[in-house]
Amino acid sequence: MYSGRITIYDRQLKPVVLKLKSEIYDSFIAINMDDSIEFSGKTITEVYQKLNAWFRSKGVVF
Repeated sequence: MYSGRITIYDRQLKPVVLKLKSEIYDSFIAINMDDSIEFSGKTITEVYQKLNAWFRSKGVVF
């Protein structure tokens, strides 16, 4: 489980930023997952694709 915040900045280079923080404390899944991670891109779709690829690399189908 992760909690996150998506922010859209008024800038040209990667204005969409998604910051996630882990809320996995006592599960075997926590060993393989990051405590916090940030994704940035030009569009929300690009950030979603990066998030999906990251989950897949960890073995989680999102």
